[in-house]
Amino acid sequence: MKDLLKAIDIRVSRRVYSEKPLSSEHIDLINKEIEELNRVSGLSFSLHTNAFSMFDGFRKSYGLLKNVRNVVVLAGDATDSNLYEKLGYYGEILVLKLTLMGLGTCWVSGSFDKNDEIFKTLDTSLVVFGVITVGHIDKELSFREKAIHNLSHIKTKKERDLYTAENPSEKFLEGIKALAKAPTANNSLNFHVLEKDGEISMTVPKETSNNLCNLGIGKLHFEIGSDLGKFKFGSGGILDYK
Repeated sequence: MKDLLKAIDIRVSRRVYSEKPLSSEHIDLINKEIEELNRVSGLSFSLHTNAFSMFDGFRKSYGLLKNVRNVVVLAGDATDSNLYEKLGYYGEILVLKLTLMGLGTCWVSGSFDKNDEIFKTLDTSLVVFGVITVGHIDKELSFREKAIHNLSHIKTKKERDLYTAENPSEKFLEGIKALAKAPTANNSLNFHVLEKDGEISMTVPKETSNNLCNLGIGKLHFEIGSDLGKFKFGSGGILDYK
């Protein structure tokens, strides 16, 4: 957990990648992480190193991503009642582990070519939510990335807006601190943590696929930051203390 907490502190969405391909060592490591996450979650993540056309051109990515050649497809069984929350929770575990490998990542749920050949290779029974782009990056953010980052963080909520609690413990507040760094669509941070009578729960306003994915990401961040326990699935899911 300490390593993942470090990754939370240094992770930034990266949208401009170098043309350097992933090494065979990186590919093996990523596939091993994916295999384990799929095993414990029942999801169907997959790494693809030939995603050259998925974001090619302004029309497909609105000019927000450049030099994407590798993606992890986020997919799962349509019958899984917790599918979108799981995609967020386990997808963010992968993002944090990729960050510790020194690679750049970005969550993408909309601005990509959904008719790309990669998706035609997947089992037709799977629901595809989106992808995580991954690749080598420059140490410093590009001008484009700085501009997008500054624009998307204008309306960032304050930590105090993310919870309701009468006498929050230090561990609880550490969880909120990590939660505030969670990547969400448009930096909405649209989840809320409630602590009442010693019970902690987390909710989102509407149970849309994006909100539930955000909820999974948020629950993971709170768990890592607080080290108090693990949430049950679902909006309003209760934290099971260690």
